[in-house]
Amino acid sequence: MMLRIEDVMTSVVTCAFVDSSPEDIERIMQKQDLKCLPIIEIDGGYLGVITKSGVSRCRCLGVDADTDKSSWLPIEEALSLPPNVSLMHAVEVMVSRNAHYIIVVESGQIRGIVSAIDVLGTLMREGKTIFAKHLFI
Repeated sequence: MMLRIEDVMTSVVTCAFVDSSPEDIERIMQKQDLKCLPIIEIDGGYLGVITKSGVSRCRCLGVDADTDKSSWLPIEEALSLPPNVSLMHAVEVMVSRNAHYIIVVESGQIRGIVSAIDVLGTLMREGKTIFAKHLFI
């Protein structure tokens, strides 16, 4: 059986709206111990991610989020793939792009997220320990 990323993804994804304040985003990230947070439009469309370092840079530079809430966000493009992609292809893409996670997107909407830890855990459970062990070398 070929595993797909939808088989291993976390389907409940914490997101923030594009008009969120820096304080709201920091609060969400701290409360859930997140290093990145997907950003969505008011209608739920996926835009990209904001990282802890991106929020910190804005705060250090004194960016005024009150003037235009959506303009302060340092939104970064993150690796995204559709849910039906094979897990092995996703691993190849993650390694080639040095990515720690994949945002799973279908029809412009977030369906889930897959982290490198999710992939390793699945490989270990599936009995592919030799492959998983080589990822640590």
